[in-house]
Amino acid sequence: MDYTVGIDTGGTFCDIVVMGPEGRTVSYKIPTTYLCCDGLIQGVDGAAGLLGLTVEKLLGGTGRIIYSTTIATNTIVQRANEERVGCLVTSGFRDTLFLRRGVRKSIWDCQEPYPAPFVRRAHTVEINERVDARGQVVTPLNVEEVREKIRKLLGQRSSRGSMEAVAICFLHSYANPHHERLVARIVKEEFPQVFVSASVDVAPEIREYERMSTTVFNAYVGKTVSSHLAQVDDQLRSRGYASPVHIMQSNGGVSGLEEAALRPVNTIFSGPAGGVMAARYMGALLGLRDILAMDMGGTSFDVGLIRDGEPLTCTISEVASYPLMGERIDIRSIGAGGGTIAWVDAQGVLRVGPHSAGSVPGPACFGRGGEEPTVTDADVLLGFINPHYFLGGRMELDVDRAREAIGTKIAGPLGVDEIRAADGIVRVVEANMIDAVRLLTVQKGIDPRDVVLMAYGGAGPTHAASIMREIGATRLIIPANAATFSSFGLLTTNLRHTYSRTFRALLDQMDLDQANDLLAEMEERARATLIREGITEEKIIIRASADMSFMGQLHELNVPLPETRLREEHLPALKRAYADIYRARYGFSEDLPLQVVTFRVEGVGLVPHPVLSRRDIVEVDGVALRNDLRQVYFSEAGGFVETPVYRGEKIPAGCTIEGPAVVEYPDTTLVIRPGQRCQWDEFLNAIITPV
Repeated sequence: MDYTVGIDTGGTFCDIVVMGPEGRTVSYKIPTTYLCCDGLIQGVDGAAGLLGLTVEKLLGGTGRIIYSTTIATNTIVQRANEERVGCLVTSGFRDTLFLRRGVRKSIWDCQEPYPAPFVRRAHTVEINERVDARGQVVTPLNVEEVREKIRKLLGQRSSRGSMEAVAICFLHSYANPHHERLVARIVKEEFPQVFVSASVDVAPEIREYERMSTTVFNAYVGKTVSSHLAQVDDQLRSRGYASPVHIMQSNGGVSGLEEAALRPVNTIFSGPAGGVMAARYMGALLGLRDILAMDMGGTSFDVGLIRDGEPLTCTISEVASYPLMGERIDIRSIGAGGGTIAWVDAQGVLRVGPHSAGSVPGPACFGRGGEEPTVTDADVLLGFINPHYFLGGRMELDVDRAREAIGTKIAGPLGVDEIRAADGIVRVVEANMIDAVRLLTVQKGIDPRDVVLMAYGGAGPTHAASIMREIGATRLIIPANAATFSSFGLLTTNLRHTYSRTFRALLDQMDLDQANDLLAEMEERARATLIREGITEEKIIIRASADMSFMGQLHELNVPLPETRLREEHLPALKRAYADIYRARYGFSEDLPLQVVTFRVEGVGLVPHPVLSRRDIVEVDGVALRNDLRQVYFSEAGGFVETPVYRGEKIPAGCTIEGPAVVEYPDTTLVIRPGQRCQWDEFLNAIITPV
C-alpha cells in the first residue's frame, strides 16, 4: 500500500492530507458540508486529483486512513438529544448532576443559573442498590425491579422519538463494577438497539459528579458518533478502501472503530489534538523541546503546550460547563477563528465571538447569504487576504459584502469608518487569543517568551506574527502545510489506549498484590485491544503511572511507574519522583505521607510514521520573488502600507523576506509584520523572528 491519508473534519473546513511512498504530501481543503460523509469523499476526490488519480485508485492503494471529526462536539453544542437519553443512578443520587459542585463561574453573581444537564431529571431513575467505598455490597440489586424500571424508562417515546441511549453510574462502582455490569447486560437484553454507557467502562475513578457527567456525555454522543463512524467506514469501503479506519482521540493517539464507538466521548477534542501531535512531530525534527502550539481555524482558536518533547495532558477537562474525566491533551479553546462573528453589545462595546458563521452561510464575503461580520471579513477589508486567491483561487470572496456587513453591524453602531471597525475586530480577536495563550502558560508558571510558537490552521499564519509581537516571543514557526497541519498530525500518531482505576491507599501501607492485580488487569485489556486492532506483540508498548498526592490533598499529580508490576524496592523511588514533580510544579515540596489515588495504564501500538523530505538550502533574496504589491493595513504603522506580496509555493528553502510582507499560499495567508524577518528552512517551514 503506497498511501496514508489523514482526514480532519472541522466546523468550517474539511482538510485532507495524503502522503505518498517517498514522503511527498498533498493537501486539499473544502468547506465542511452538513452531509459530512459526502463532503469527506469530495475532499478525498480532490486530493486524488492532485496526484492524477481517481478516488477509487487512491483509496485502493491506501494502507491507513486516520479520521478526526467534530461530530461529538457538534452533538453537544446542538443539545438535541436530552429527550432521548436516560440515566440510571444509585437510590438517593438522582440530583448529582443538578447539584454540581456548588461553584459558579462568576463568583460575584449569585443569581447566575447553572447550565442544564445533558439528561433530564425525569429521565434519571434511581435503582435500589449500594456499594461502599471498599467495594462491599451494602444493598444488593433486585433484578426484577431493575427490569421493570428499565422497561418504563426506555420504553417511553417523546416528540423527538424513542430513547436511544442510557448512562449507568452507581456509587463506588469503580471499587466493585458488578452491579453496573449486571444492569448493562439487562438493558442490552431488553433494548438491544439502545446505546449503553456504563461508568466502569468510561471513567472508573472517584469523584462522583465528574464520573457521572462523563458517563452521561458518553451516552449523549454515543448513538450519533457510532452511527456516523459506521457511515464513514461504509462510504470509504464502497470506494475501494480495504484496511481499518483509525479514529483520532483526545489523548493524542488513535483507536480502531470498535473502541471509538464504545467510548466516543474520547473523540471530543480529537481535531485540536491532531494539531498538537503534528507540532510535537515537527518539533522533534527541528530539535525543539518546548513549543506553544496555536491552531486558528475557521471556528476556534486552540492552544496546546509541549514540554520536554511531550504534550501537556490533563485528566479532568470541561465541555459545555460540565466536567469530562479521562486523560487528554490539555487544550484551551475559545471561539476565535476566521468565521467568528463580531458584534456590539448593549453597552456599545465591540465583541468578537464565541459564535461562528461556520461554513454555511459562512462569513459575509463568502456570498452565501451570511450577513454577520466575521474575522475573515475584517482580514479581507484590511488587505491581509487576497479575495481573488482564497483557496488558491477556487473561491472568490466578495469585498463589498464584507464592507457592508462590517459597516452596518460594527462601524455604524460604533460611529467609526469600516477600516477602523475592521482593525478593531482584528485587535479584539487577537487580544482574546493572547489571553488564551497566557491561560496555558503564565497561569502554570511558564514564561511564553521561553517557548517557541508554532501556528497553523487556515487563519493562524495571518494572525500569529501579531500574537508573537505582543507576548514578546522571539521565534515563530509556520509549518509548510499550516492550513492542513492538524490533518497532517493524524499521520504522526500511534494507536493508543488509556485505562484507569481508582485504588486509594497510603503508599507505605499499600497491598502490592492487590495493586498489581489491578495493573495486570488493565495491561491485559490494553494488549487485547491493540492485538484486536492488528498490532503485533513486538509493536506494543505498555506504560503505567499513578495519580498521587500528599495525604489530605484534593488534587493529584501523575507519577510514572518504573514497571507495570510494583515491588517493595520501587516505593522509595516513587516518593522521590513525586517530590521532584511537586517541586517542579509548585516550587517546593513537603515531607508528608503519600497516598496513591488512581492507577493508569497506557497501551501504545507503534505504526509507521511519515518521513518528510528535506530541501537544499539556497540563499535567495526574497525581493526577486515578489509577485505583487498591495495596500495592507498595519496598526503599528498607523494605517495602510504598500506591501510586497509573494506566492508561497514559489519560495525555496533558505529564502529570507523582510516585513512587512504577505505570503499567499493556496490554502492560507502568512502575514509578516513590520520589524520582523522570515526565513524558510529545509522543510519549507517559515521561521519568523524580530529584526
